[in-house]
Amino acid sequence: MIKNFIEEYKQFISNITDAPKEFIEASAIFLISTMCQRNFVVISKADASLLDEKEFGRHLNLWFMFLGKSRVSRKSTTIAKAQELIGAIDNLLLLPDDFTPQSLITELHAKINEHMETPATWIHDEISGFFDILNRKESYMASTEAVLSKLYDCRSYRKTTITRGKEDIPKPYLTILVASTEDLPTIFDKRSIKQGFLNRFIFIPAKRKEKRLLQTSFYTMQERAKIKEIVDWLTELYHRTEITILSFNSEALNLYNQFELAIENEIESKDLGLTEGFIGNLPNIVTRLSAIFRISRMSTSEIASYHMPILLMEEEDMKKAVEYANISKEWFKKTIELMQLKTTEIPARTEEASFQLVLGILQRHTTVYKRKDNNKSIKAMTYTDLLRESKLMKMQLDKVLETLHSRGDIWYGLVDIERKGGRVPVLVMLMPKKKLI
Repeated sequence: MIKNFIEEYKQFISNITDAPKEFIEASAIFLISTMCQRNFVVISKADASLLDEKEFGRHLNLWFMFLGKSRVSRKSTTIAKAQELIGAIDNLLLLPDDFTPQSLITELHAKINEHMETPATWIHDEISGFFDILNRKESYMASTEAVLSKLYDCRSYRKTTITRGKEDIPKPYLTILVASTEDLPTIFDKRSIKQGFLNRFIFIPAKRKEKRLLQTSFYTMQERAKIKEIVDWLTELYHRTEITILSFNSEALNLYNQFELAIENEIESKDLGLTEGFIGNLPNIVTRLSAIFRISRMSTSEIASYHMPILLMEEEDMKKAVEYANISKEWFKKTIELMQLKTTEIPARTEEASFQLVLGILQRHTTVYKRKDNNKSIKAMTYTDLLRESKLMKMQLDKVLETLHSRGDIWYGLVDIERKGGRVPVLVMLMPKKKLI
């Protein structure tokens, strides 16, 4: 019988794959986070509803993003194990790999259960395409960040559409486990960090510490027995129907208060740049992690038989949570470094070459569009097409366009043209702004 899920899961999966221990531990935390649903709540007045007495605290949903080299980091292997376990317990929890804002709402609407709650999990082992589309200025995915950010807070959400009218997502509970290579942060938009969407993720850039040869054998009887124990523990957790309130014992609360005070002092005394939002969210993450570490220490039978209204988090749970949060802070800083590695500046020696590249593309690939406001024809290129054709990163292209515009070589902006649906596009034109308005 399992007595500490995280530790036993780490040991078992580590015997199967040589994936980084950081990925395996995070996937164990993610599994608990997903299976808890809304049945475990950290009591907190700041998070409680003023009017709904059943909404009295902080839920335990967490979002993870693995970053590592293709093939050798074993991201997909680690994620596949977690996905298989969740699918075996309740396949309806799983969201599709890709979605639009509207299809996400539709998918979630279909997951509303008999308790009028909306549990879901998004698992995807290669997320770069999602962010590539998200970054395009005329993307149909433009509202996705806002929708996901609202869902993170576990508050009921309403979306109104022309075709379906009002669609309610009552009491959502969304967990996320996604992955990509270490190149992904180079296409992150600073706005997504400053506005908080990316700050909700725990980023884990990790490398394999050891290489193990392929194991060409079946699972042993002992391993099969351990798999059953893992499934039974998660199933028991998932099918709990009673609400369990998590609170702090005095030692755990003292540790938490010290951590929160240190975070606030750090924010007030330092210029943290792009890391400020993530660091500010760490106390929130710490409470969730501490609760998950406490639940992890429950045996299968204890989960099944626990009927006390309150489960106390103890000092050891908070110590682990604070330690994990501090490591997460370093992971986030590493992610920002990866982001800034290729996106902060266009090297001086390549600036003029980038200018000539964009001007050359505009000379060769413009299309004739008709403006709706004055019915005049204009030769231009959409921002999306230019981004694709130039093969520049988004932030590089933006910097090039700003410079060319300031020099009077081009004009770019939203232009309402005759088109078949879609958003008003951003057009780029080989002419000064003064000749267009």
